[in-house]
Amino acid sequence: PCAVGIVQKGHTVYGYDVSKQAVENYKKGISNLYEPDMDRLLKEALPRLHFLGSIAEVVAKADITFVAIQTPHPPELDGSVRHNHVRKDFDYSYLLRAAEDIARAINSYQGTDYKVISIISTVLPGTIRSLIYPAMQKIITRPIGQGWGLCYNPFFIAMGQTIQDYFNPEFTLIGERLAGDTPSKAGEILEQFYNTIQDSPKLRMTWDNAETVKMCYNTFIGFKIVFANTL
Repeated sequence: PCAVGIVQKGHTVYGYDVSKQAVENYKKGISNLYEPDMDRLLKEALPRLHFLGSIAEVVAKADITFVAIQTPHPPELDGSVRHNHVRKDFDYSYLLRAAEDIARAINSYQGTDYKVISIISTVLPGTIRSLIYPAMQKIITRPIGQGWGLCYNPFFIAMGQTIQDYFNPEFTLIGERLAGDTPSKAGEILEQFYNTIQDSPKLRMTWDNAETVKMCYNTFIGFKIVFANTL
């Protein structure tokens, strides 16, 4: 739905999915997603929504690569049983593999365009700094900021109203740097992109701060639901 929404605002989108069956369905205008009128909107978007055969092809063509990959929690922490108070992080193995594939694509890219990598996936504070960025920098021979940048940019969307939420968020969160107050080129590019599709305030900060805001916001929403149910 977010890809379709971006097309609706006049952009061209290139996508990749590991599920070949899902891609074949998308090309036919079949989404299998819980979103009102999604299949019709998908068909209308297809002239400017292209599905490519690899992550490397997407990175080569796109100015901004959005990484929306699952980071599942342990099954025993799904809320169906009492918490055992043992802290466990999300499973970042899928996200890490994708980040490494993207890093290899950036490293082999022969063009001069600046490449922005925007991580959407839910992660705990410190994950981009301590896991994703080091893994990418080991592969990419150029320092961050020289031809490529990395942002943490989670979405605040709900199933069934994804496009509406994507166009009208309370704010847009952009974690654009490791530390300090100096704006990054990646953050600037991402803000310019969002100015073409949203009127929301753009909050730019460090990776750690953006991850913390995301988790606090999710916790706040969870609290409101629990409180309402209690009443």
